[in-house]
Amino acid sequence: MGRIRACVYCQEDPAFTIEELEQFCKDNSKLAGFKRPRSYKFLEVLRRNASGVIQNFC
Repeated sequence: MGRIRACVYCQEDPAFTIEELEQFCKDNSKLAGFKRPRSYKFLEVLRRNASGVIQNFC
């Protein structure tokens, strides 16, 4: 099985850190530990296909 990765696109608060994301996921009781992302990737733009639909991979 693949690893869980979170691709993060923040247009309002670009100063968001990985530590804040990890703490948010740990504090959220609805998110099980094995479902938490193991890595994060910050995106500056969301990639779209020719039809304008956002691509679902990082």
